[in-house]
Order: sequence, then structure tokens, then C-alpha cells
Amino acid sequence: MKKKGIIVAVFFAVILLASTAAISSNRGPSKSDGEKITITGTPMDNFPDAQRAKFCETGDAKNNEYVTEFKIPTKCTQPLAITTDSDGMIWFGQTNTGKIAKFDPTSKQFTEFDNQGWPQKGRSMFWGMAYANGDIWYTDDAYNSVWKFSTIDNQYERINYPTKQDSLPHHLKIQNNQVVVNDF
Repeated sequence: MKKKGIIVAVFFAVILLASTAAISSNRGPSKSDGEKITITGTPMDNFPDAQRAKFCETGDAKNNEYVTEFKIPTKCTQPLAITTDSDGMIWFGQTNTGKIAKFDPTSKQFTEFDNQGWPQKGRSMFWGMAYANGDIWYTDDAYNSVWKFSTIDNQYERINYPTKQDSLPHHLKIQNNQVVVNDF
């Protein structure tokens, strides 16, 4: 059990480091007129070419005696929120794609789950995430939503966060089968 906790802590540290550029600017870069955007058909298309190194690259995965990094297969997903399930799988949100992804620490494999309800070129910060009863719950500040992803049937459900203005749902916690959300 201690090994799983270490893997989660290390994975969280890597995601945190990979997300620092995106977090510091919240919604990411702004596009100036005339900036070149080479269409790649990947999440990098949300950024002008000149800003891709800043927002989409973290370099090669590195290892030492304390930390093992793993490279997410899809560039520029900008991972942020993270949780684990009862089987020790590591789940995280990809803020530049609207997807949930899973990392299996035993096989060291990633699985990304397409989100058909996500707006094309949509971007949001997923700050809070929790697992309960086969579901991953996470916050979505750009669209004032809380999402539920079923790990059983791989389906997403978007729940509008009740507000008349931008509330920025932030963290969440599952308590007694209720989702408790705080916002700004």
C-alpha cells in the first residue's frame, strides 16, 4: 500500500510541474493577430506556434532514485486535477482537451477517454477531482460545471453549476454520497 501512495505522490508532483505554465496564466495564452498557427489536429492547435514550447512541452521524462516521471502520450493536454480509485488507478483531467485520462502504475500505460460533450477548442481549469462508487467527479471553471465520468461505461455527464455569474467551481469532495463543491 505504501508503494501506491508514493506513486500517486510522484505522479501528482509531475502533473503539478507540467501544469505550472498553464496555471500561472489560468486560461493560457492569448492570440495576437498575425501569430502563426500550424494546424496539427492535436491539442497544440489551441496555441500559436511561438507559444507551444511554453504551454505544450515539458521535455523528456526524467528519473532519479526518488522520482520516476512518465510522459503523457498526447502532447499539450495540460493535466491538472488528480485522484485515485479503489484499484490504485491514477486518474487526471486534461484541461486542454476536456478528457479524463487513467494511468495504470503496474503496466505504466495511459488511457485517454474522449469527451464528446466538450466544445471544440475548449479549455478550462479542472482544479478539483474525486472518486466515489465508480465515478470520477471534477470541476470545470470555464463552463461553470461539474462533470461526472463513469469508469464503468466511460460516459461523461455535465452538470451546470447553479449560478448567475462566473462562480469558478474549484475543489470538490464526496461526503456521504453528496458532492460538495467550493467556488470563488
